[in-house]
Amino acid sequence: MDENRAELKLAQQKLEAVEQKLEDLKQRKLELKQKQKKQELSSDEQVELEELLEEIVDLKKDKADLKQKEGKWMDIIEFAIKKGKERKEEKYYEFRGKVVGSKSVKGIRKTLYRFAQTHSGYYHPFNKAFEYKDGSLIVDIVFKTDQEARNFQTEFEFINTNISYSDLEIESDIAQIDLIPISKRVFLRDYKSTDYDSPEDSMFSKSEFTEYQPTDDIVVYQSLEKMSWLEDGSEGAHLLSHQVCKKRKLSDLDKSENNRLALSRQLHGYVDGLSNGFRPTVRLNYIPSSEEYVDGRYRVVVGVEFLNERVKGLVVPLLKDSSREQAGNALVYECDVFVRNREEFIECLKFKSEETQKLWIELGFR
Repeated sequence: MDENRAELKLAQQKLEAVEQKLEDLKQRKLELKQKQKKQELSSDEQVELEELLEEIVDLKKDKADLKQKEGKWMDIIEFAIKKGKERKEEKYYEFRGKVVGSKSVKGIRKTLYRFAQTHSGYYHPFNKAFEYKDGSLIVDIVFKTDQEARNFQTEFEFINTNISYSDLEIESDIAQIDLIPISKRVFLRDYKSTDYDSPEDSMFSKSEFTEYQPTDDIVVYQSLEKMSWLEDGSEGAHLLSHQVCKKRKLSDLDKSENNRLALSRQLHGYVDGLSNGFRPTVRLNYIPSSEEYVDGRYRVVVGVEFLNERVKGLVVPLLKDSSREQAGNALVYECDVFVRNREEFIECLKFKSEETQKLWIELGFR
C-alpha cells in the first residue's frame, strides 16, 4: 500500500510540473503570436515560436500519459483500500458451550465431534476444542460463517432431546471474533475415547448394521436424507426389526431391502432410539399416494413424524430437499422413496409405525 501511494505521489508531482510548464509555454506562445500578428516578430523569435509549438505538443502527450498513470495508481489504491476494509470487516465466529455434569455420561463428546465435522468447525489455535473441567464438558470451536456456527449451536442446544441426556444442563454462546490463524478442521476421526467417556450410541456399534455407500441403490432410492449427510456411508435400518423377523421366522424379509431404509447414524438413532433405551423420537408412517413407476421401482411416500418441535428442529435440516411439510400437521414431513416391491415395503412401514406408536403411548409421549 505504501509503495502504491509513493508511485501515485510521484506521478502527481510530475503531472503538476508538466501542467505548470504548459501554462508558461502557452503564455509565451500567446505573446509571440501577438507579435507575429503585428508583424513585429524577429527571426530568432520565429524559431522560438516553432520550437515552443513542438514542445507544447510533446508536453501534452506527457500530460496525457501522466494522467493515465495517476488514474491507474488511484484505482490500485482504491481497490487496496476496499479489500483492506473487507478484510478488516471479515470475522470468524467462536462457539463456546458447556454441558454441565456430563463427564460421567456416555457418548456426549463423540457426538459433538460429529456435529463439529458436519458443520465445518475448526480448532481454535490457542484453546482446546473439548475439555472437561469440574465434571463438565467445555467446548470451544471456531466457524468461518455465522450460519455454520448457528447450525452447530442448534445441534448442541438440542442434544438433551436424547432421553439419555435429558437431565443435562446446556449452555452456549456465539461471539464474533477477529481473524485468527485457523487451518485444522475438526473431524470425527480425531475423537479418542477415555475411560470415562465411552463412544456415542454405545448400545450398538456400527458393525451391527449393514453399511451402504452413497452409490448403492438403496441409498439412491431408499433414503430420506440429503446426500451430503450420507457421504461417509449410511446404515440399513430395518422396519421390521431383526428380532421380530427371527421370532416370526421371516428370514427372507429380514434380508430384503423392501424392509429397510438407508439412514445416517443420526437419523437412525432418532428412529430407533439407539442410544436412549429404545425411546424413538421420530416415527415413520405410510402416507397413501398415487402409484408411480420410476427406474423399475415404485414410489412410496414416507411420513416422518417428530415427537415435538425440538426434534423437528434437529431432523428437518437432514431431510431431502424434496421433502415437504404435511398439510395441516406441522410435525410431519413427507418424503418420497422408490422400492422394488411396493406392497411389501408398505406392510413393513405400517408395522414400524404401529410399533413406534405403541412405544410412545407406553412411555407417556402420547
